[in-house]
Amino acid sequence: MKGYDLSRAWFNFCFENPELIKPIHTAIFFFACEHYNRLGKKEKFGFPSQMTMEAIGVRKYQTYGRALSDLVDWGFIKMIERSKNQYSANIVSLCATPKNGTARGKALDKALVKHGSKQGHSTGQGKDSIDKPINQQTNKPLNQELAFDRFWNMYGLKKSKAKSIDKWDSLDDDTKRKIFETLPSYLQDTPDIKYRKQPITYLNQKVWMDYEGGVSGYDGVVIDMFEARKRASVRYTNPSDELVDSYMSDQGYKKRGEVWIVG
Repeated sequence: MKGYDLSRAWFNFCFENPELIKPIHTAIFFFACEHYNRLGKKEKFGFPSQMTMEAIGVRKYQTYGRALSDLVDWGFIKMIERSKNQYSANIVSLCATPKNGTARGKALDKALVKHGSKQGHSTGQGKDSIDKPINQQTNKPLNQELAFDRFWNMYGLKKSKAKSIDKWDSLDDDTKRKIFETLPSYLQDTPDIKYRKQPITYLNQKVWMDYEGGVSGYDGVVIDMFEARKRASVRYTNPSDELVDSYMSDQGYKKRGEVWIVG
C-alpha cells in the first residue's frame, strides 16, 4: 500500500465529510502513516500513544483517545490490540478504504479542476467552500430539502452521527421525503427526548413506516426551520432569521431549539 493511496483516500473522505473532521484527525492519521513508512510498511505495528501525542502536540490523553477512536470507527485505522494505558502501545494497521466504502473523491476532483481553471484567469483568492456544495451545471447551491443536517437538527436527539450519516446517504430520495412527512408525528409521540430511539436506530428500524398515515406537509405540531423559512417566504422574499421567527410566532408557534411547536 502506497502512501499516496492513504493520503488520497483520507482527503477524499475529509472533503466529503467536512462536518466530521478536525485537525487532530489529520495529525494522528498522517503521523501513523509516517510511523508505518519508517517501520518498513509493516502490516501491523506498534503505535504508542505518548509518542504520538508528543509528535502532534496534544497534551490531554482524552482528546487524543477520542480522535483515534473516530479514525478507527471510520475505518482508516484498524485496531488490532488496544493498549492498557497511555504509556503502552496500541497495535494497529492502516487502511485506504473507509468502512462506508471506497472514498470516491469525485467531488474533490471536480473542485480541484474548477479551482485550477479559475486560477488560470485570476490571481484573486477563490471563494468556494466545501460547506456549500456547488451544482456544477447551474453553479447554484444544491437543494438542501433532503439534506442529512435537516433531519439531524429536526430529530433533536444527537447521538451516533457518523453512523446516521452513512445510513441516511444510503436511502433514496422518496424514502427521505417520507421521513420528513411523518417525522413530526413521531416527535409528537415522543415529546420527552430521552424516550426517543437513537437516530441510527430510527433509520435502521424504518420507524417512519409506522406513521404512513401521519401528517403530511408539516401541518402537525412540529415544524423544522427549513419548513418554517419556506412558509415565511410566502410573506417575505428571502426572509432573515428574525423575520422567520416573527412570522412563525404570528402563526401561533414557539421555537424549541431547531424546531417549532404549537404554542
